[in-house]
Amino acid sequence: MTSGLKLLGRTKSFKFSAYARAGVREYWFVDPEARTIKLFVLRHDAYELLGKYGVGETVRSEVLLGFEIKVEDVCLAQEP
Repeated sequence: MTSGLKLLGRTKSFKFSAYARAGVREYWFVDPEARTIKLFVLRHDAYELLGKYGVGETVRSEVLLGFEIKVEDVCLAQEP
């Protein structure tokens, strides 16, 4: 594992803990390279993965009723 990936993992872990302590009810992790969105929801002081979405799928918020977005509208195709 490269040092960049290790740093990303530590940063993500820190943010999860900080956001949970602050009561952030929903956390979206966008990976533009993989063109995926992981949706986490806060349940009993910890985040639970609600779903992993890819191109062709629509992510729907549990917190913001009626808010939805297509993965490809957030994660644009990479130029060759």
